[in-house]
Amino acid sequence: MKNLRELWGARFVHYMTEFQKYMKYVVTGHLALVLVFAIGAGGYTYSEWLKEVSPDFPAAFLAAIIIGAALTFSAPVTLLKPADSVYFLPMETKLLLYFKQSLRWSIFSQLPLPFILYIVALPLLSATETGTKAEFIWLAFFIAALKWIYVETEFYFRHAKSGEWVWGDRAIRFVFASLFIYLWLSPYPYLIILFAILIGVYSTY
Repeated sequence: MKNLRELWGARFVHYMTEFQKYMKYVVTGHLALVLVFAIGAGGYTYSEWLKEVSPDFPAAFLAAIIIGAALTFSAPVTLLKPADSVYFLPMETKLLLYFKQSLRWSIFSQLPLPFILYIVALPLLSATETGTKAEFIWLAFFIAALKWIYVETEFYFRHAKSGEWVWGDRAIRFVFASLFIYLWLSPYPYLIILFAILIGVYSTY
C-alpha cells in the first residue's frame, strides 16, 4: 500500500463486500415481507394513538431517553486486525490519517439510527405541543454534533483505558445526552448551555 488512506480504502471495500454477503443470508424475501407488514401495522397503530394522546404525555422525556441511548452507543469502526500491532509499528506516527478515515465512517454509518428515532418521535412531540419548529430543526443539528463528539470520545476512551470501563463511560454520556435533549425541549432550553459545557469538558478530558 502506498499510504494509510489506501489501506483504509482496501479494508473498507473488503468490509462492505463481506457485509453484503452476510445480509443476503439474513434479509431474505420472507423476512423483508414480514418487516414491511410490521412497519405498516406499527405506523398505523402509532398514528391512531397520536389522535388520542394526552397533552400531558411525557413526550420530551421519552424522546430524550430513546435518542440519548442511540447516541451513546458510538463504538468506532476501525477495521483493525490483531497483526496490526506489529504491521503498523513502522507507520505509528502516521496512524492519525487512518483513524480519521475510520472515525469519519463510524459517524456517517451511525447517524441514521438516532435520526430515524428522531423522525419517529416528531409526530408525538408535535401532538403534545412539545417544542417549536425552530427547536426541532436545531435539535437535528445537535443530534449530529453529539454523535460526532461521542464517536470520538468513545474512541479515545477505549484507547486510554485499553477497552476497560466502556460501559461506565457510556452511562455518563447517556445522562448528558438525555438531559441535553430533554432540557432543549423543555420550557427552559437555555439550560443546555450547562450540559454543553459538561459534554465538552468530559470529551476533552
